[in-house]
Amino acid sequence: MGFKGKFRDVNEETTKIEEYRRLLLETIERQDSSVRSRDPRIYSKEYNYTIPTITRKMLPDASMITYVSAFYLFMFLTFTSLVWVFETRDINRLLTEISAIVLRDN
Repeated sequence: MGFKGKFRDVNEETTKIEEYRRLLLETIERQDSSVRSRDPRIYSKEYNYTIPTITRKMLPDASMITYVSAFYLFMFLTFTSLVWVFETRDINRLLTEISAIVLRDN
C-alpha cells in the first residue's frame, strides 16, 4: 500500500500472525516457548544413580519374600479351617441327626 523500499519482499502480515500464534501457544500452555527448545533433562548425570549400580546384596531377594508369604498364607488358611471345623461341630452334629431322621422316614 505504500513504498516499502528494501523490505518490499517481507510480508508483515505473516510475521504478525506468527507472533500471535507464539503468544497464543504460550498462553495456552502457560509455559514460555523457549523452555521447550532447551534440553528437558534437569540433571546431566541422572542415569548414573539408578538401581543397576547398587550391589545385589543390598536388594531383598524376591523369591524369599514369596516363600515366606506363601508359608504364612498356608498357615493362616489351615488355622482358620481348624477354627471353622471346631466352631461348627455342633451344627454338623445336628445336621447329621436331621438328615438321618429324614432319610429313615422315607
